[in-house]
Amino acid sequence: MAKRNICPTCRRKTGVDEVWCVGSREGALLALIDQYKFEGKRAAAPLLSKMLSQVVPLLPTDVVVMSVPTAARHIRERGYDHMGIVTKRLARQKGLRRKAPLRKYGSSTLHFMDEKSRWKVAKESFVVARTDCPKSVLIVDDIVTTGATLTAVSKLLRAHGTTRVYAAILARQPFERY
Repeated sequence: MAKRNICPTCRRKTGVDEVWCVGSREGALLALIDQYKFEGKRAAAPLLSKMLSQVVPLLPTDVVVMSVPTAARHIRERGYDHMGIVTKRLARQKGLRRKAPLRKYGSSTLHFMDEKSRWKVAKESFVVARTDCPKSVLIVDDIVTTGATLTAVSKLLRAHGTTRVYAAILARQPFERY
């Protein structure tokens, strides 16, 4: 069920050293994520963070946990930062600090975009909010499709001093479904 690493090509492309994924975005995992993200079922947060905690190994204590920044508009619409909550719980479960060195710029969502558009928008969607980026970071996100978001966030962090980038993802979007 859990994937420990990504292929060498994907690793080079995203700039992420290691990634762990709970599973494919289908079946029960699809329903759980969608209910949490789109239907306001906050009660799913503890289960989602526990699922991530089970696939992420013990990490060095200097690793800082951060979620991929969510657009402020989406947080207002939902009433909560869906991955911020999961990330906070995961950090606590792993005994790691949490920090938000990046901010989302704009309110675009990649959900219905084609691959080329995803890469362009992801590259322009994040800004550094703090100049003191951690040396080692665990990026937490809900869904990975093309890797555009992971690439953009990883490159931005590395450009500001981060040397080790890990990622924990709830689900991998099956290629035939995007």
